[in-house]
Amino acid sequence: MHRTCFLICTFIVVFLCCVDSTFAQDEPIPSVTGGDEDSAIVDEGPTVHMVNGVPLSKHPTGAFIRSLVVPGWGQLYTDNWFKSAVFFGVGVGMWYGVYTQNDQYHHFQDLARRQKSETQRELMQKSADFYLDDRNRLIWWTAGLTLLSAFDAYVEAHLYDFEIDPTLGVTPSGDGPQIGISITLP
Repeated sequence: MHRTCFLICTFIVVFLCCVDSTFAQDEPIPSVTGGDEDSAIVDEGPTVHMVNGVPLSKHPTGAFIRSLVVPGWGQLYTDNWFKSAVFFGVGVGMWYGVYTQNDQYHHFQDLARRQKSETQRELMQKSADFYLDDRNRLIWWTAGLTLLSAFDAYVEAHLYDFEIDPTLGVTPSGDGPQIGISITLP
């Protein structure tokens, strides 16, 4: 049963990733150039999303929604493969944990119902309560991971076209001894 659920989830994610690369491109907005309307030439260039007057090649809301559906899908959309694999792997692991903890909870609930001794019943019920609490905690952590993935994808989509000009950095001139601090940001 566990292997079947894992295979189904993996198939769905691979399918969504393949579909995403096919349908992710929005229709280009045609621009009309030329003299009169009858002889106008329609130029269908690459699609550019405008957010507050700033052109973006990746749509931030699309990345956000993708990561809400499957953690890591928004990072895949913004071409950040490593983060995508991490978010997806941790998300699948957490959902698998939720599934197994739920299974254990129901198992110990059934054992508690079948016990004839009151002490054994209480012991089995405590075990069931432990698995129930752990399952609920994992659900909250999974929701937090999903939101973190979605907001990260949203920011990545906004910064996708951002390039740092190498001339902005300051290099030492080499005119004698110098003392300084160098901070390198990733």
